[in-house]
Amino acid sequence: HYKKKPAQLASGLRIRTLNVRGLAARRRQCQLSRHLLEKDLEILAVQETKVESESQTEFLVKPFTSRYNVCVSHAVGRSGGCCLFLRRAAGLIEENVVSCESGRLVLCDFVFLNQKWRVMCIYAPNVESERRAFFEYIDRFVISDRFTILLGDFNCVCMPEDRTNQRRNSDRSSEVLNQLIQDKGLEDLAPCITPGHRVLYTHHQGRGHARLDRVYVSADLVPQCNDFAVSHVSFSDHSLVSFTLGQRKKQTSFSWELWKLNAKLLEDHELTGKIETKLGRLEEVSENSICEEWELFKQQVKIDAIERATNIKREERRVENCLRQDLQRLYVEEERTPGAFKDDISTIKAKLEKIDEDRYKGAIVRARAMNLIVGETPTKRALALEKKYASRNRIEEIEYRGAVTRDQDSIQHAFVEFYTHLFEKKIPKEKGFDTEFLPSQPKLDSDTTTFLEDPISLSEVEKAIDDLSVVKSPGPDGLSTAFYKKLKQRIAPVLHRVFSQSYQKKKITTFFFVHAHGLDT
Repeated sequence: HYKKKPAQLASGLRIRTLNVRGLAARRRQCQLSRHLLEKDLEILAVQETKVESESQTEFLVKPFTSRYNVCVSHAVGRSGGCCLFLRRAAGLIEENVVSCESGRLVLCDFVFLNQKWRVMCIYAPNVESERRAFFEYIDRFVISDRFTILLGDFNCVCMPEDRTNQRRNSDRSSEVLNQLIQDKGLEDLAPCITPGHRVLYTHHQGRGHARLDRVYVSADLVPQCNDFAVSHVSFSDHSLVSFTLGQRKKQTSFSWELWKLNAKLLEDHELTGKIETKLGRLEEVSENSICEEWELFKQQVKIDAIERATNIKREERRVENCLRQDLQRLYVEEERTPGAFKDDISTIKAKLEKIDEDRYKGAIVRARAMNLIVGETPTKRALALEKKYASRNRIEEIEYRGAVTRDQDSIQHAFVEFYTHLFEKKIPKEKGFDTEFLPSQPKLDSDTTTFLEDPISLSEVEKAIDDLSVVKSPGPDGLSTAFYKKLKQRIAPVLHRVFSQSYQKKKITTFFFVHAHGLDT
């Protein structure tokens, strides 16, 4: 049976491979999970996990299983171990998984866009004789009726130019691998699509560098492969090898409706100065326009906060990108003069590790995941919780006029229409309502009645702000409890005027409106 020539892929797969040099530690899992989330990968092949037992494996895969199916080949002792991560929402229909007892091979058969595929993750042995036997063993798994992607750490080079020391040495395993690649109709992807055919080393150790981590694909797939890259990471002496198969769709833009004010911004003098100035203007407006001006004030604060956060984020990204560019340049120089820039590379990697750590700590704070173990290194769980809390009150889908809709404008219109119609109705008074039902209900004493009918006082507004829950925002505008508490002395008098004016006008401003999850129309 022979596979058909692939049609132009309507949807792309972003694929990467990396030797992680151990994945049992929670910190390393965090760094890998961050990479999966940020790069939105469909397939990731990982080698040298050094994870052997079932309990260790369960601990390893747990942070990833909400988004990825994980295929595992267990390590033997502290040697080997491979994993394949396949994103659940990518349209991949898994058919079969095979792993070897040595922990050096895991493969997955799947259907994608009505075509059959096989992706194989390998971690070849270090010893030449064992490596030769391993390549002879995997020959049986490279079959002709599926499009094949063979990737991983091959622990050998097939051409002298793939290492800094280009002296010829006798390596029979390379000959076996070259013969396998030729017989099975595979192509080494890097030389096919790397601009200028420049060798990109993937393993950096001491004074020797080599292209050990490679990707081989069925020859028919080469024209559809693009974006090939080798990038260095802070947590491994191997580099990430990545490429895209087919064309990726553009990411949907972020919805600012889910925006929440970051409490850290309240420590920024530039932003708080703008807020104080706007509050001063708000305090001077007349009673008749206080409600409208309050709504305008909140929108202006939101715009200022978004602008300031964007500038801060841009600067942080600039610093991080500069570090990564410096790391790339140092590796280029290191390849020319092995060992000369080893200390500089270690220093930059340490700075990048610190950026990773700070980013995950921020995610935990924003997610209010205070139930995590103190001192535990943040994981993908932090980012998942952050997203969950950001959208927990968001109504994603309703049935409106006989049709299911996910459009937020339509959902808002449906609720406005429903409650407008509901509140226009008058409750029919059944017989006996005035004479039997009402007299049977509990009655408020005169003191409570007087208290409730009195105008809202400034002290009540201040107490309400003090009592706000720290884990909630008091409205749908994204301004947090921390915002109201920090500026209570300035905001409380303004809110008191807003409440009083709303009561006099018998009209509630949009400040009080929020779409609550779970309402059934």
